[in-house]
Amino acid sequence: MGVSGAVQWWEEWQLRILVLGSLAIQYILLVASYLRKYPIRSWFRPVIWLAYLGSDAIAIYALAALFNRQKKQDGHGVLEVLWAPILLIHLGGQDGITAYNIEDNELWPRHILTAVSQVTVAVYVFCKSWPGSDDRNLLVAAVLLFIPGILKCFEKPLALNRASINSLVSSGEPITPYKLFVDLASPSLDDRIRMLRSFSGLDDYHVYHKLRYWLSETFQLLYTKEKMFMVSQYNLIGLLARNRRNSRMMWVMEVLGCSDFLQQRWRMKSCSSSFSITKLVLKYVKGGWGHHIRDVSSYRKFNDNRGQFTLGHEGCYQELGWSLEGAFDESVLLWHLATDFCYYHTGVSHSHHRRLCTQDSCPHAWCEGSGHHKRAIQCREMSNYMMYLLFVNPEMLMAGTRRNLFTTAYDELKGIIIQGDKQTHKEAELTQMIIAAVDGGGSPPPDGTQQQQGGIIRDAWNIAKVLSNLPEEKMWDVIEGVWVEMLCFSAARCRGYLHAKGLATGVEYLTYVWLLLYYMGMETLAAKLQRADHHYHNGGVHGDDPSTSRVSGAATNQEGAAGPSRSSGTYKEYAEDQSSGYQGSDATGEEIV
Repeated sequence: MGVSGAVQWWEEWQLRILVLGSLAIQYILLVASYLRKYPIRSWFRPVIWLAYLGSDAIAIYALAALFNRQKKQDGHGVLEVLWAPILLIHLGGQDGITAYNIEDNELWPRHILTAVSQVTVAVYVFCKSWPGSDDRNLLVAAVLLFIPGILKCFEKPLALNRASINSLVSSGEPITPYKLFVDLASPSLDDRIRMLRSFSGLDDYHVYHKLRYWLSETFQLLYTKEKMFMVSQYNLIGLLARNRRNSRMMWVMEVLGCSDFLQQRWRMKSCSSSFSITKLVLKYVKGGWGHHIRDVSSYRKFNDNRGQFTLGHEGCYQELGWSLEGAFDESVLLWHLATDFCYYHTGVSHSHHRRLCTQDSCPHAWCEGSGHHKRAIQCREMSNYMMYLLFVNPEMLMAGTRRNLFTTAYDELKGIIIQGDKQTHKEAELTQMIIAAVDGGGSPPPDGTQQQQGGIIRDAWNIAKVLSNLPEEKMWDVIEGVWVEMLCFSAARCRGYLHAKGLATGVEYLTYVWLLLYYMGMETLAAKLQRADHHYHNGGVHGDDPSTSRVSGAATNQEGAAGPSRSSGTYKEYAEDQSSGYQGSDATGEEIV
């Protein structure tokens, strides 16, 4: 078959192929509309994206092919009269995947123009392809398909318009959870206190499932017409171990210039600890209201904690406070490495050494025989999640986060490993090699960077040495408390728009924390930017913020529910008596059960 024969074959079969292809893509989107709510393989998301873009393109191409066939008086199939309304239905898309990215919602005017033009083409094709014989059954079927086809074609741009940021901002409806995602300032202080009182009365289970419900509602509004509850993971030393196992492939990727792209998407398997971590965050916030927030000053100070609170209560601030005084992204990186060092370091205690797993099949240094096994793993999962934000999603960690800190630390680790003679691809053994090199005073890699002055790895080991000298239970108290505070600090300083955008690829766990902080009366970024930081002048004396009494009242009410204040209590003791649980109602008066 020559070129002319291939062209002739395509002219004859293209319409059938396009209609069947459009139908196949609709099936793919139908399945994808359910899968995209959950953590899936990163390679499958481009497939969903291509199907989303291709669905409109193929439907429009097929309608154009129908138009050309009728224009040439070439239409001879009676059933072609039904293809136009079917393609209109395909053009309307699947209800579960109206938008792929949040930016798609802003393109609703373009979709209206597309709908108008394609409906016009479909009507033209319908009129031109109508058979000479008066087949009333075919007419009824075509009309019945045209009505839902036209409605569905216009439903998509209307749904996109309803979910666009401008529509959400300009809407006069009361503040609802999804309004937070457009960075509106919090409602009045009275409303915030009312939400705090009702929400703080819920137990851990009901709080967690209330957050799931609100996030599902927001996802449906922004991306569907009508998740996803995992914690992503990334580990610096784990990346080094993996790249050593796949050194040839990584060399090829570096030659092709796509190693960074691959490393960001070739991450660790997500963990299912969102509920247990949410319990820690809720416990921390309830403890703050019950024992430490007394006025506006203490309220703002509590919201600004990113580990200082835990270090102070555990008596470690003098030795470790320096690790939190620098930039936030540096603190995250230092504590991530320190957590791994504590996790794998066999010199922590004799009991730890006895409980270390010696089997290759066990991925954890802390085995189930240890009394701190679950806490150690959970601390490491929080650490890995914050590292995931730093390297893969830095804009959500905090504005101005430097991704290159990750690569700087990675290069420093590679330099330390290269100096060693032992070849290993196991994460635990690599960690021991790094600890031995740094603790033994080995010379850092001579690359002219900050490693010559000690560097990131040495600073992280200094943190780990202080922690490893503590009793095991206290060590994990400190690590757990610091990571909970860092998680809250990061969530409260991320824009609502970024939380909404993240819903398109599966809910970021940080969005859970952010929503929980809001409903527990904590300060979000929008509220922080709106507040007045100056003192109020009363008769020549600088007084407190006028809202002090109301915040103090809220704290007093929380204390009344919690019992006597224990201001000298530790992080681990936070709000244990807050979880007795009672029924309350949310800000709208709806009963929460």
